Amino acid sequence: MRICAFKNCHNGEYNLRKFRKNNPGQSDPFTLYTFPLKIKNRLLQWCVLINRIDEGGNLWMPNKQSRVCSIHFKDSRPTEQNPNPTLHLGYQCTKTYNVRRTKNSGFKDESQESNKRKTCSTKSDIEQSPSDIHPQTQVPVS
Repeated sequence: MRICAFKNCHNGEYNLRKFRKNNPGQSDPFTLYTFPLKIKNRLLQWCVLINRIDEGGNLWMPNKQSRVCSIHFKDSRPTEQNPNPTLHLGYQCTKTYNVRRTKNSGFKDESQESNKRKTCSTKSDIEQSPSDIHPQTQVPVS
């Protein structure tokens, strides 16, 4: 069952099926979008905005089944002007985290000894490159 990756957002396939059954002919109240898994820079921006932490205390990374619903986008979908989810984030942007390193993620630590992590606190942090947000992270150029 696919649901939106944002905390406290319960939009998912079950809700869509239920809505369609009870409201035939009406347009869907939301759409579920896949993560940009092939665009590493954009993927990291989405993960920072989602602000989820995995069991190891690292930044949560999505898989092929992970989704974000349309209510989190200014244009109800990712567009050239507004490619990142920025609405109804469900948190105050104050947490710090590590980027999880996995074999296939493409993210690598530059330094093992640096424990300094930056928190995102303003909209301008979102517009910065992931390397600026995460000094430990080197994002491959696509």
